[in-house]
Amino acid sequence: MRKEMTTRDFPADTTLFQQGDFGSEMYVIQSGKVEISRRVGEREAVLAVLPSGEFFGEMAIINSAPRSANARVVEDARLLVLDSATFGRMIRDNSEIAIRLIKKLSHRLDQAAQQIELLMFRDPNSRIVHYLRQLAEHEGRPVAAGVAVRVTCEGLAEHLGLSEEEVAVVVARARWTGSSLSPNSANSRISSTLSR
Repeated sequence: MRKEMTTRDFPADTTLFQQGDFGSEMYVIQSGKVEISRRVGEREAVLAVLPSGEFFGEMAIINSAPRSANARVVEDARLLVLDSATFGRMIRDNSEIAIRLIKKLSHRLDQAAQQIELLMFRDPNSRIVHYLRQLAEHEGRPVAAGVAVRVTCEGLAEHLGLSEEEVAVVVARARWTGSSLSPNSANSRISSTLSR
């Protein structure tokens, strides 16, 4: 019997695929969260944490190429699993699905370009400041001194391909110089206010 699409449950910390694997399936998240990461030099950089409603793994079946990233379940997830034949048929038969896919892929290309731009900064300080500016533009909350964003040191390290020690040094330096970047030791989060 030919496999087409199935719904499967995956517990947290399940690795769905790894960078370099060959794949013949894509996934749609019905519930839970999946982390997409990629090896950058000696470190692993988190590209995204995808919530319910998102899809991933499509590039391997579109291009018939090895997986370009790793996918790991970070919150118990229910996933719709589609094989390449079913995916192709859905695109051919439903132009609305095709248009939504193109829009989503275009958005992801923009995000990838931003990520590449960040990784071009070799020193941790420039990389962190540039990323916080991006966060402020897209997710910032206006405050009296400028724009506030909340991120974890661990999240910064993972997203930017840095060690937590490198992030801690930048945060400590900013705090010492009186910058508006300051850690809150009570919950290990950073509250960063960027001047406009």
